[in-house]
Amino acid sequence: MDINFLGHIEGIRYTDNAVIVTASEKRQGYKKKDGTVVDDDLLTFSFIFKPYFKKYIAEHFGTNMLVKIKGFMLPYSKDHQGNIIEGFTIFGQTIDRAAYQTTKIRAEKRMIKESMGSSMEKPNLDEFIKPDF
Repeated sequence: MDINFLGHIEGIRYTDNAVIVTASEKRQGYKKKDGTVVDDDLLTFSFIFKPYFKKYIAEHFGTNMLVKIKGFMLPYSKDHQGNIIEGFTIFGQTIDRAAYQTTKIRAEKRMIKESMGSSMEKPNLDEFIKPDF
């Protein structure tokens, strides 16, 4: 199963045959219909990357960075002896820095829309072609 993750890096661990990136994301709390309040929750995941990611991750990523990770998940986990146990395993395919959303996005969109409105006018080609001097 493919997954897309957006969250902050909690830690990076390098092993001989993998890179393990631990990252977390906040699950927003909510209020149920019966009035019960469900608190915010912090979900933490470990992503396993192949060893050729070591240099790339070491040079470009660090703790507390906002990242986007694409990967695939297996519905089981393995212990140190290789026995299948309950849990899940997530293999990372790509990791990228993510951009924080701006709080002024509405104002920026309005400015873009207003500037586009003036460019929808019909151009005056005669004045454009006319020599300046």
